[in-house]
Amino acid sequence: MLDSISFALLQAAEKQLQNLNSINPRALEEFGAAVRQARENVDEQAEDAEAKTAYFEAACAQHAIEGDLEFDEGADVSLSDDAGAYVQGWKWVSAEDADLCGEPGCHKALDGEGYDGRCGTCADKAEKVRIAATKAMRKSKRKSK
Repeated sequence: MLDSISFALLQAAEKQLQNLNSINPRALEEFGAAVRQARENVDEQAEDAEAKTAYFEAACAQHAIEGDLEFDEGADVSLSDDAGAYVQGWKWVSAEDADLCGEPGCHKALDGEGYDGRCGTCADKAEKVRIAATKAMRKSKRKSK
């Protein structure tokens, strides 16, 4: 990818070469064709950059929902031949949607052994905590009597 300074230098070089009579005409023509192609590429890249910015801004303004669908600054934008573009984003998918355990930090598949959206392992741990809390509460009530 050529930046505008590199492109200007290529243009200046082309003009200088055209003034030299000792250059092989075929080599000069090939060089000129390369410079013209570089100019077209720079123009096309500038147009693509403008289009990508427009698609990114439209995605953010029309489709972003905080916590559900988000777009990072500098996200990839892939222009399509079908009058549109794909904009890279982040879509939230819950553990429930993916049939995974809903316990924070656990990403195990629901195995049919658990309950309340938990896998069997997390459900067992929660049950032990519930039993321990119940016992502690009963013990505390007995001591207060």
